Amino acid sequence: MYLGSVVLGMDFQEIPHRHLFSHFLSKDPYERTPIYDISLVVKKRMILWPRGTFKTSAIIVEIVQLILAYPNIRICFLTGGEALAKRQIARVKRIFENPTPQFRELFDEFCINPKMRRQLGNAHEFTVPCRSSSGNTLAEPTMAITTAKSVKAGSHYDVIFVDDLVNEQNYKDPKQLEKCKQDYKEIVPLLAPDGYMY
Repeated sequence: MYLGSVVLGMDFQEIPHRHLFSHFLSKDPYERTPIYDISLVVKKRMILWPRGTFKTSAIIVEIVQLILAYPNIRICFLTGGEALAKRQIARVKRIFENPTPQFRELFDEFCINPKMRRQLGNAHEFTVPCRSSSGNTLAEPTMAITTAKSVKAGSHYDVIFVDDLVNEQNYKDPKQLEKCKQDYKEIVPLLAPDGYMY
């Protein structure tokens, strides 16, 4: 709640959003707890709140907090269409490229140097500047997007977020809905064995 509301300036409300955030992973900001051990039992989470309740915005905060707590993390964001996927990764990148003053004060090493006027990665992936040397040997970036049509076999992710796989273009068509199930099944093998899925 504090990161989303105060540091990032998003419009979260005590009720209902504190309850939503309580179902997310309890991160260890000092990395004493290995990422796969922060939740040993619940590895998959599903949020079934109605439209307009800031579910995706809450997920953006969750992604940012995971990156802050685990700079070497590998995150994949799967959605039903490329345009939507690009918009969501752009939201996360903006936090590190054009941070609020509070975010820069707290997490400057994660942010782009404003004098350099460059961007993190591209429209499909990015890596935070403070990834450690061991993290730089990883094939996957800090965060990457994919769509059902572009799942990359051989990639490995610590956390996968699946958002709006069922959408206004496919929710009425039984064949399209069956394809959504298949797309979900095809992304699951990219998750590390002890990884997390939302």
